[in-house]
Amino acid sequence: MDKQLFDLYKEMLSLSFSNGKTVYERITPDDLCLAGHHVGRLFDNGLLIYGQAMNGWQNEDSTKVASLISEVMLSSENYREMYVMADYNGWHGEVNGNPASYYYKRSKFWKLNYQVITGANDSNFEQFYIPQTLDKSDREELLKKAWSQSAAWSNLYKVSFSEGGNPDDSIIDVINDVSLRIISREIEMLKPSRVLFNTGENFFSYIAMNGRNSFNVERVPYDSNVLFTGRYEYAPNQSCKIVVCKRPDDRRLHYTNADIVKAAQEILTAFEE
Repeated sequence: MDKQLFDLYKEMLSLSFSNGKTVYERITPDDLCLAGHHVGRLFDNGLLIYGQAMNGWQNEDSTKVASLISEVMLSSENYREMYVMADYNGWHGEVNGNPASYYYKRSKFWKLNYQVITGANDSNFEQFYIPQTLDKSDREELLKKAWSQSAAWSNLYKVSFSEGGNPDDSIIDVINDVSLRIISREIEMLKPSRVLFNTGENFFSYIAMNGRNSFNVERVPYDSNVLFTGRYEYAPNQSCKIVVCKRPDDRRLHYTNADIVKAAQEILTAFEE
């Protein structure tokens, strides 16, 4: 467990809202959740993907600050989320005592990530899920080697609403600064060669371009699914290529599967430039 990251989470949970409640006091049994990064078994310092925030999550142990942070940080080491992405059965569980489900292939965000991870070589998304027809043992072996296992995934904001949806302005304004420092520490820890901010412009700009250029990016000067690119030096003589793209599930874009594949091709080209 990384001490610097632990301390950053602890700082974030201690921050207070205008009503006097701390972030921690709203985790459970209130309306917020805390979720960290996840690393695939085959990551090997490759592609790190950022979304906006966790779209619903249930923390199992929020009785103490330390146990809550430990739960979140240890979840990055058990590959649970990286398995379920490629599983046809999806995720099923409970959020605030109510049954909840999530199927990754229904998400345009995850469809774009899939195309980027696999080199845009499956335009019909036929290999997204491990086949249902296999025996359980065969499926489990293939899930260990699934496309999702070769990446790492996190979000700009680690605090969001437990029943789904992005954090609102009242939350973001409180956690924005420490959230940026958490991202920086994650990159230092994971040492990715490429980082994709699959977040859209507004979310990325608010956290990373708010009076600063935290990741040394420049705007792409032509119409593209890619918004910003750059090279970020996170430690002396250690750097990664940064690409920021349009969010494919932005309802104003009306992306089809073909649009998602085209976006992935543009992102892959940007990583090579």
